[in-house]
Amino acid sequence: MKGKISDWKDDKGFGFIRGHEQSDKIFFHISDIKTNGRRPKIDDLVEFEIAQDSQKRLKAKNIVIESLPAKRGHQVNYSNVAPPKKTILDCLSIAVLFISIGSGAFIYYKIQDVNKIILLGVFVIISVIIFLRKKTPKEKAFTCARCKSIASFDKRTIQAWNAGFDKLYCIACHKQWLEAHSQQQVIRSRQSTSGCLGIFVLLLLLPILMLTGIYTWFS
Repeated sequence: MKGKISDWKDDKGFGFIRGHEQSDKIFFHISDIKTNGRRPKIDDLVEFEIAQDSQKRLKAKNIVIESLPAKRGHQVNYSNVAPPKKTILDCLSIAVLFISIGSGAFIYYKIQDVNKIILLGVFVIISVIIFLRKKTPKEKAFTCARCKSIASFDKRTIQAWNAGFDKLYCIACHKQWLEAHSQQQVIRSRQSTSGCLGIFVLLLLLPILMLTGIYTWFS
């Protein structure tokens, strides 16, 4: 990520950086400067990574001041964010979902009383909500797949991360992507997502439809 030093206390050896894509200031210490030549000063243009301190607060590290030579052996390493994984809670919600649907269909087939399966319907709704819940990545920042800068997560990138995209883009690169792609391609992508949702709903209703058909056939 790139930014500019907005505050610097030379006697204490720390300051703050304001990123080009962030409004908040990010703390940094002189020990994280990876260039030779002189000490940092206000309005220096820098390239840096975002990390967390022991208290989970954001800080800048591996700071390179532009126009100054990097320290020997230094190379900026960008960390990638692992895609979301299915948890035990996800597996339990899927199990409860299918058990509730199967049990509800069987009970309705036997006694034909909707009131007896209302509780199971509540379990189905809760299971779907848990399975489709929005997760939040543990990392506070990610590496842009295009410009390789470090950017903070926002609503857009968290949604893409939950959807399973392995390539995330910063705000600037995302705008360039939107300009490069036609509106028709964006619509096709949305239609594809809607199609996946339709398949998921169909899989939910399929057991009920099958049991209803069997009951109608033998009645």
